[in-house]
Amino acid sequence: MEQTLAKELVERRNTLSNERRIWDDHWQEINTFLLPRKANINVKRNAGDKVAQEKFSSVAGHAHEILTANLQGTLTSKSRRWFDLESPQLPDAAEDRMLREWLDDVATELWRAFNRSNFHSQSHEMYLDVTGTGTGNLLLEEKEGPANRFNGFVFTSHATGSYFIEEDHEGIVNALCLDINLTAVQAHKWFGDEVSDRLKKDLEDKPNTMHHFLHWILPREDRDSKKIDSKNKPYASIFIETKTHSIVKESGYDEFPYLVPRWSKVSGEKYGRGPGVMALPDIKVLDKATELELDAWAKAIDPPYKALDDGVVGDVDLRPNGVTVVRDMDDLAVMESGARWDVNRIKLDEYRSSIRQTFFADQLELPAAGPQMTATEVQARFELMNRVLGPTLGRIETEFLNALINRAFMVMARKNALPEPPDGIDIQAIDVNYVGPLARAQRSSEVQVTQQWLEFIAGEAQLDPQVLDNVNFDAIAHEIGQWLNVPTKFLNDPNQVQAIRKQRAERAQAEQQAAAQQQQADTMNTMAGAAAAMEGGGEAQ
Repeated sequence: MEQTLAKELVERRNTLSNERRIWDDHWQEINTFLLPRKANINVKRNAGDKVAQEKFSSVAGHAHEILTANLQGTLTSKSRRWFDLESPQLPDAAEDRMLREWLDDVATELWRAFNRSNFHSQSHEMYLDVTGTGTGNLLLEEKEGPANRFNGFVFTSHATGSYFIEEDHEGIVNALCLDINLTAVQAHKWFGDEVSDRLKKDLEDKPNTMHHFLHWILPREDRDSKKIDSKNKPYASIFIETKTHSIVKESGYDEFPYLVPRWSKVSGEKYGRGPGVMALPDIKVLDKATELELDAWAKAIDPPYKALDDGVVGDVDLRPNGVTVVRDMDDLAVMESGARWDVNRIKLDEYRSSIRQTFFADQLELPAAGPQMTATEVQARFELMNRVLGPTLGRIETEFLNALINRAFMVMARKNALPEPPDGIDIQAIDVNYVGPLARAQRSSEVQVTQQWLEFIAGEAQLDPQVLDNVNFDAIAHEIGQWLNVPTKFLNDPNQVQAIRKQRAERAQAEQQAAAQQQQADTMNTMAGAAAAMEGGGEAQ
């Protein structure tokens, strides 16, 4: 039974490989110009090989890095928590505050777990692939360790061309096959005695011989949902030794562990298309034009010569202060190339600008010179980034960030690594709200509109103070606090606000009564003193 399944999965992988063949050539070409160290999709290189020796321009690579760094810094910042958690449940006011504080604490724990892991180094590789070839890949697993506690996360980014994907009816990636090459020693260490006899023989005779394996992760159709063992989890994890069609390891996952974001996707295609696809024609032209310019530059610096047949006595001496004997002064002359440097420079600048625009580098990169940008200018830059990347950000949030938070949340929840939830809260029903710089830029327009309206009301109130009756200042303070991602513990809920105002009113009333009583006492004392003075004056008279 297992061998039949293994054979089916090997054939399934081969079918996917044939379907992806046309993509491989395209990805190889993109990475050759854009990301040479990953240009080994259908060209095998040895470790340490020079990968950029055939490139003549680094403009595209630099623009690509700018876009990647901006995406990572604004979507998944390491310095500031970039997401909130929300619940679709609607408890009463007291429970709502408890729920919000718990969700704040949970989000903080998740963010800290990401920062303690290798998330940022591996997600950078994933962002490079998404912005280059158009499809990224990031595996989220729990670190190995004691089964009774949470051991942290470990992330692994797999390069474009090393895996195959399948989609469900909604276009969501729900199955993935990864190609793995291991030496006999590595395979035996990983899979133990489950490896084939052929591999065991190589382990003794040729331990460094490479062996090919497949790692399939796909929905498990035949499982007993009442059992909680690894072979009855919703997603199967199957390692196959391809030569022998044998399963060497099988386990499972509760959620699909791979995060596969795509920059944009054509209907009917599984793999994405990134800015690298759009920029490739300009990149190739710029690279070739730069090569030709360098050739022309070399000719201009050290130009070729033309010489009349038998017009030179001996050899042409091109050394400094060298002397060449000619029969006539016109028998040896420099050949002028006639290159139009002005035209060439204009065309090169046009292609450089086009490439930078394709990667949004001209809009995302801060100016290298001049005064430091103000907060308003930085905010405007984020708003511009949001406008130009809006559709793509929506796809990345759905296919990457949502899947990342949901899986991480469930992994930590199963290990009791999160704060205890309030009673009656269903932890399965949690929504994600992104509060990174780009998300804040989206909300900034609402804050600005509110501020402009308040400025207008303040001006009108100088003419007629009653216009302030139209403003619900409590609602404004609460909503802007949420828009700006102010922690819940810093905001008083409506009941607390009413209690504070009640105490203030009671204290003011008590102070007013005390002042009135004191004034009344002072008045009575004054009157008593005056009466006494009058009586005393009468006796003296």
